Amino acid sequence: MANGLNNPGAVVGASNFANGQTNGFVWQNGAMSPLASLGGTFSTGNAINDLSVIAGAATNAEGVSRAVVWQQGQVHDLGTLGGGDSNAQDINEHNQVTGYARTADDSLHAFTWANDTMTDLTPEFAGTSFGYGINASGQVVGLAAPASGSSFGFLWDGAAFRNLNTLVAQGSGWTILSADDINDAGQIVGSGRNAAGEYRALILTPVPEPDAYAMVLLGLGLMTLCSRWKPRTFTD
Repeated sequence: MANGLNNPGAVVGASNFANGQTNGFVWQNGAMSPLASLGGTFSTGNAINDLSVIAGAATNAEGVSRAVVWQQGQVHDLGTLGGGDSNAQDINEHNQVTGYARTADDSLHAFTWANDTMTDLTPEFAGTSFGYGINASGQVVGLAAPASGSSFGFLWDGAAFRNLNTLVAQGSGWTILSADDINDAGQIVGSGRNAAGEYRALILTPVPEPDAYAMVLLGLGLMTLCSRWKPRTFTD
């Protein structure tokens, strides 16, 4: 399974061995190479930047999934938010990483990781959150599922965690269910539900306004494709 691609054409993902073990790989120049492990039997490369730094997950000798980066052939455990497991989903050109990690109270929260420090993006949020995409500015998008109520796509702008449904023009008829990636222009792709109850893939485009936060309005562009959900599963 291929999960990520950089501009030079290197591909990362996960491949099964004959013995059933799943190992992360990088493919470049026509050759597939395994990624170093943390001592466990599972790993996956989820994203690769143009510096060939790879973000993903690997189990340790105890079988616990940890968010990792691979750089120059070495694997680095990024840690957690106080709990046991974690998973890295995306990396930008500054080697900033996003994903999700277990907290001390056993919740899963979206994080950013930079300079050997993992930061909880939703420390006051009562529920689960997942960081799926990060751009060059360090903006993060993902999915948040409150303890009660419906899940929603979110944007973390570097200072605040924001429900994307509060940033879309009122009366649009759309409910943003998930945000899966964000580019350097601030455009967001994800999935949502329209006023007719139909589920669609969508793109959100920032619309600057005077005296307002630069992402306060997001123009909706409908794509005639159903949402494609990437698997994001811990292996314990």
